[in-house]
Amino acid sequence: MPDNASPKARAVQIGTVLVAMGLFFTPWLFAFAEHGIATGSVWALSALFLLVGAANSVGPATWTPLALLVLGLWALIAPAVLGFGFDIPAAFRTHILAAVLAWVGAMATFRDRGWGNYLPG
Repeated sequence: MPDNASPKARAVQIGTVLVAMGLFFTPWLFAFAEHGIATGSVWALSALFLLVGAANSVGPATWTPLALLVLGLWALIAPAVLGFGFDIPAAFRTHILAAVLAWVGAMATFRDRGWGNYLPG
């Protein structure tokens, strides 16, 4: 992590990687590993969280909070789009939790860096 990163930025970087690691194990922890689409979706989210966290730890990227917002949006709509919705409650709750954590990270990054850096003009 860059030495000039604020404590909040470090927390978001570490939190993003921890969320990725946690998401990877949720299919086994919450017994939905046999549901291929739900498991694949969680693992894809995990890989993307890890990618965003790793990229952000190398150097703060302007696109990090926007990527977290998009990941959160996808995590929110993925159960409906992929067709497992309420059929697999544990996977549904995992996706909702991932969305909330992504948005919390994005909002913390927006507040830390200032909103003006992301507005046009």
